[in-house]
Amino acid sequence: MKAKTVKIGNNLAFMIPQSIAAKCRLEENDSFDFSLRKDEIVIRSINKRYNLSDLLAGITQENLHEEVGRDEPVGKEIL
Repeated sequence: MKAKTVKIGNNLAFMIPQSIAAKCRLEENDSFDFSLRKDEIVIRSINKRYNLSDLLAGITQENLHEEVGRDEPVGKEIL
């Protein structure tokens, strides 16, 4: 896939096609790291993507808290 650069102020920019952005789950205001590898530009997303299994693996007895919000109804809650 080809793209052309456009000048924005003193910088050059290019558009990422929607099909690639969707596949990589890119969103507006995501952050990236740019580097050079020989004559290639390497672009890496530096936004942390969380997944449930990694988050659950981080739960230990030391950081596990007690159950909350199990008091008696105080208004017109549906039980």
